[in-house]
Amino acid sequence: LKRESLFAKKRLSMRKGRVVSNLKCYIKKCSWQISDEKMVWPENQSLSKTTLPPILKRRLSSLGRVVLDVIGNVVSEHMIVITSSRNGDTDRMMRLFEQVRDKTDFSPTDFSLSVHNAIIATYSIHTNNTHMNVSLSGGKNSFALGLMEAYALCITEKTPVCYLYYDEPLHAIYDNEVSDVDIKNEICVALILSCDFRSGEQSISLYYTDAHLSQKCSADQFIDFLKNDSMHLTISCANGSFSMEKCHE
Repeated sequence: LKRESLFAKKRLSMRKGRVVSNLKCYIKKCSWQISDEKMVWPENQSLSKTTLPPILKRRLSSLGRVVLDVIGNVVSEHMIVITSSRNGDTDRMMRLFEQVRDKTDFSPTDFSLSVHNAIIATYSIHTNNTHMNVSLSGGKNSFALGLMEAYALCITEKTPVCYLYYDEPLHAIYDNEVSDVDIKNEICVALILSCDFRSGEQSISLYYTDAHLSQKCSADQFIDFLKNDSMHLTISCANGSFSMEKCHE
């Protein structure tokens, strides 16, 4: 967690050794799925259905198929992808644990796709995307820290970046072990960050400051912001905060 947040902060340390803040980029598109709810922002964008080869569909879990479907709604070209997830593919993880418990052979597919970057690596292979991708996990701050990494890359590299966050609830056996998990449903969010802006285009401005806030932000709160009439959202991230504003500049 600390290494990833420092990595993103270091990307922002570009001028005279100081952390550069107040540099603005824009959220241009966003797509998400929570349980059976599928939506896209801005509302004038259309939802698409990603067609996967049968052999790929068999290898992916239900979460993996949702992720590839959601990212397909926002990505139309090859680009950097930053992925963040607190729990990862929990169904696949539980199947492996059960195989250990029962002393049975591992499923080769489950074992090979159990690493944290498996879903985004599968996406990159499927689309022939040779741009870099980063997969991280930041505990209960996974959504905000993943956004920070995507923002830092967008600002410093001056290139569009796709940020992908997904999670699903932990198995019930962990209810008494993990008390701070607020993930109730399977969720996936994909958005495009860019430094470019076209006049009259609907977007959300995003910039980072060193002003620290006590409140945290989940992906659900971000989606609520997209769906309601609020114009501003401020979220805590690492030792600073992000400010977002819906705009037609």
